Amino acid sequence: MGGLGGASARVRRIASYALFAFSVILALVFAAPVFAGDGTLVDAGFEAGTDAAALSTPPWINVGTTLRREYDNTRAAAGTQSAWIQGPASASFAGVAESQSASMTADGSEIRFWLYQETTTTPRRFYDNIAAGGTYGSHLVLLAADGTIQVNMAKAALPAGYALGYNVVGTQSTGWTQYRITHDFSNQTITLSTRKNSSDAWTGLKSATAATYDIPMRGSATVTRTGGLAFSASTSGNFWLDELRYDAAGITDPVPDTTPPTSPAAGIAADVAADQGGALSLSWTPATDNIGVTGYKLYRGISAGTYDSVTTTTLTAANLSGLLTDTRYYFAVSALDAAGNEGEKSPEFSAVPTDDIAPAIPAGLSGSAQGANRVSVSWSANAESDLAGYDVYRDGVKINGALVTGTSYLDSGLATSTAYAYSVCARD
Repeated sequence: MGGLGGASARVRRIASYALFAFSVILALVFAAPVFAGDGTLVDAGFEAGTDAAALSTPPWINVGTTLRREYDNTRAAAGTQSAWIQGPASASFAGVAESQSASMTADGSEIRFWLYQETTTTPRRFYDNIAAGGTYGSHLVLLAADGTIQVNMAKAALPAGYALGYNVVGTQSTGWTQYRITHDFSNQTITLSTRKNSSDAWTGLKSATAATYDIPMRGSATVTRTGGLAFSASTSGNFWLDELRYDAAGITDPVPDTTPPTSPAAGIAADVAADQGGALSLSWTPATDNIGVTGYKLYRGISAGTYDSVTTTTLTAANLSGLLTDTRYYFAVSALDAAGNEGEKSPEFSAVPTDDIAPAIPAGLSGSAQGANRVSVSWSANAESDLAGYDVYRDGVKINGALVTGTSYLDSGLATSTAYAYSVCARD
């Protein structure tokens, strides 16, 4: 004898860990800070050029015939591109020159740039591009094949420590090096300095026997202005040039930002409604910074005050999935700025992901007598991905012990000549 019917109930589902994903709620876009006294950037720092295309004219002009003078995206001191210059195969020097930094006449006028060398065994040089009336400009710096840095003198009378021709003032290194040239036209001197990182102090260069870091200007006649910088190499020497800046009033290094952002004041975590569990929705109040917030660190754990997962985002909200259902998760958020400063964590907030969707009522329920005191009940399988099994009811009373994982159940020990009503409930 068999009865037809159906009922449903819901239980919580425990999901395994999985990677969680963020959904875009509110993007925070912050511009990089611009500091006063940064100087004028020649050729937009090479960022506007096309990789492998020849350097733009203007501001660049050819000085001799090079093997290469092009924009390059394989390396950069800042941004994504630099200028790649390769001298001729011969011992002659050739390269490029720019005119944007020309005509500075004030004491304290400054030029600085980054230069990358793979080796220090082929000669390269940079110089003030004036060649009128025997003046020769304010300086000529040779990065010699022996690894030294040398300055060339053309004056008839020179202070102690300098002589006509080339004078060693320092030692080269591979990789990126920043050079700085500061002009003193009143005293006809320059200072030449280098550093390996923008946060480093400058290292002044001079002849070993010179009393000061004031290097005589090269010109044999009085030098009254800058002529723009020229860069060249020989014997197939490569170098990369980036971030060439100039300013008649000098360039001021930005003051390092050591101030961290504020802490996000509050966070909210909530279960995602009408889902099968494992998902939470988070949001928090934006932080502030003296320059600008660039992102947030999201800390997560399953014990209060202990975090086993840290992710970063530029948003002020996140949707998480793949969490353990019916497990409380604890969160805290801190803010970041462009200098890498991290603020204090927000007050901790938490939530529990729950399964809010019950399985469907099983369909196709049927029953048939199996002898004098047994009934076989069967039904169609449910399609839910989180289905755990089924409970079978006789006359409203559950008769199975453990959940039935198949789609049939044999009920035995029944009275003969008696009608029974069966129903089946799916559980997740």
